Amino acid sequence: MPTTTTTINSTITTMPRTISKSLDATRSTTVHTDTQESKPARRVWPQGLFQSVDIASSALFRICYGAVMMWWSFDFLRLGLVNEYFVRPGYYFSYENFFWIRPLPSVGMPILFGVLTLLALMIAIGLFYRVVTVTHWCGFVYVFLLDQTNYQNHYYLLILIGALLPFMPLNRCWSIDAHLWPALRGNELPRWCLLSLRFHIALPYFFGGIAKLNFDWLSGVTLTQRLNWLISGDSLGSWITTNQLGTALAWSGMLFDLSIVPLLLWKKTRVVAFVLTVLFHVTNHFLFQIHIFPWFMIAATTLFLSPDWPRRFMTNTPGKKNETVSAAMPDSLSWGKRIGLTCLALEMSLQIVLPLRCHFYQQDASWTEVGHRFAWRMMLRSKIGMLQYLVTDPATHETYPLDHTQYLNAQQAGRFPRDPRMIQQFGHFIADEYQQLTGRRPIVRAIAIMSLNGRKPQLLVDPQIDLAKTNNHFTNDNWIVPLREPLRSEPWNVPKEQWLQHVDIPLLKELQLTQASPNSPQDT
Repeated sequence: MPTTTTTINSTITTMPRTISKSLDATRSTTVHTDTQESKPARRVWPQGLFQSVDIASSALFRICYGAVMMWWSFDFLRLGLVNEYFVRPGYYFSYENFFWIRPLPSVGMPILFGVLTLLALMIAIGLFYRVVTVTHWCGFVYVFLLDQTNYQNHYYLLILIGALLPFMPLNRCWSIDAHLWPALRGNELPRWCLLSLRFHIALPYFFGGIAKLNFDWLSGVTLTQRLNWLISGDSLGSWITTNQLGTALAWSGMLFDLSIVPLLLWKKTRVVAFVLTVLFHVTNHFLFQIHIFPWFMIAATTLFLSPDWPRRFMTNTPGKKNETVSAAMPDSLSWGKRIGLTCLALEMSLQIVLPLRCHFYQQDASWTEVGHRFAWRMMLRSKIGMLQYLVTDPATHETYPLDHTQYLNAQQAGRFPRDPRMIQQFGHFIADEYQQLTGRRPIVRAIAIMSLNGRKPQLLVDPQIDLAKTNNHFTNDNWIVPLREPLRSEPWNVPKEQWLQHVDIPLLKELQLTQASPNSPQDT
């Protein structure tokens, strides 16, 4: 009995320790398990970008992108715009740091556009997709950089999207590549492809709305003036172009741009938002004749719909809309994928910063044009004016006007006088040409008179400054005359022939140049 009692006592004594160890072990296991389960949650963002989504809407976008680009280049050939824009001019307004880019010899440019048309067709049908997308992008960027007066916001958007396409496997579906190489076939693609396309399509909407948050636009004067030009003489014009309606349309446009992306992202309002988008772009097409832009944006906005919508539409199966085909995601990302995501994040960050840079400049971007491009500032300003270059020989001190239109096509002559930097750039060209002919560097001045959004006209650049001596760095702008004229409730309607009577130009009086003389500033 003593032995039995001792054993029982020993067992009772050790029980608390055993239970304690078991609880500690259980607690340790639980903590370990929780830690293991929490890791994927922390990795959802980068790994989730490689989840699979249906490729259907993205593949359809590839087809539309190729078709639109083919339409663009073929139209340039058909309408004779290749020769008009890239062969006939005697001067091209290069982008800063790209002065070395020049058009191909005469027949070279039509051949290039023919090649671009063929390459765009190959993108649409998905033939040799990766090589073709890279080649087409290089050709399109080359054409884009030839002349600033050809700048369009949608060209810039097409460049951004075209740069992404070679990295996206959009030829897995509905492509000749998928038929030639069955290993390529697939109905899925990584989520990051769809999200990055949506991001770039959202840029002109959202930042276009941000840009409209200024007094000139919201007053309705800008839009009213533009509509007056478009519908002048129309019996409907007096009703459509009232300032009240112009103001209503201006506010509606701003609210549309700012709200349409959130409405497209929210499933409950997506279909209604898409219908509004179609109506918006069709209206713009008939009012403003923006060529490919409205139709491209309608096609691109379908990317905000469920990724499998084309497949369900073609098979007439409503089904459940599902953004994700597979919830599986990689446990870790390779260095290549990490570098790729980093580059994409940096590019997206740049696209957010660029449109906002104009708000950090002292002068209005609509007046100086500094920060106006690559910022989705669409329909914000209407400029009309006149420009005359005056060339003074330093040896004889004789001053005479120069007809700049002899070097330019109609589009260049109409657009470049709005931009002080292009006025300066052409001034350098005049000085270089004169020096080459005479051996003397002349003094080049410009009388540029401009009206912004119906304001009273004023000088755009200082006519006393020798443009040939100014540098083209954007921080050196003391030769640009600040915008001083206030916005008017009614647009300035004095005929151009009388403008010189309302703008003080001491230099013009000094040189005895009158508005009736052939030496007077030319219309732009």
